Amino acid sequence: MRLQAPVFAKSYPADDYSLMIRPFCVGTDMDLLCGWLELQTGISFRKEEGPRPELQQSCVDVLKSNHSQSLMCLLDDRPVCQADINKPPYNEVFMYLDSNAGDYALGLIMSPYATVRNAYVSIVRVYLEYLFSFEEVGRVITYLPVYDEWSNHLLKNAGFRYVDTKKILSGVINLYECRRNNSNQM
Repeated sequence: MRLQAPVFAKSYPADDYSLMIRPFCVGTDMDLLCGWLELQTGISFRKEEGPRPELQQSCVDVLKSNHSQSLMCLLDDRPVCQADINKPPYNEVFMYLDSNAGDYALGLIMSPYATVRNAYVSIVRVYLEYLFSFEEVGRVITYLPVYDEWSNHLLKNAGFRYVDTKKILSGVINLYECRRNNSNQM
């Protein structure tokens, strides 16, 4: 599989890096994504009975769909964050919030390298800028585990506003939103 051309890019001269968003590529990005998830969850994606086949099929399904997108953000050509973007009702977050036309869910899987370069907030913001570059996007919804105080704090710094705390199958989460009119303040 060939890597597709970038769909969005932004330079941060004061921080001496640039960010680029391109479509996720199963052939080249799957090993990275599995490595990041292993670090975050402690689950092995290398074992034969592990969740890798399901994750890979999920990525392929997202890439083929007309209601979802899977993207990769690169910091100076190094992948640092995978994002899935879904319309309602194709993301579980819409089970806990009323959805409207123009709503999209943003799910992020961050590389540890993003924290080394202190780029977390910029990465989230560049995804928001990309999404809000489309007129039909009015609100972006995301969520994080309640216990991850550091990421919750950084998400607010990136422009998201806390909406609610909910208990879901995988645990307790904080729901966040960023509206088009709020994104102009970033």
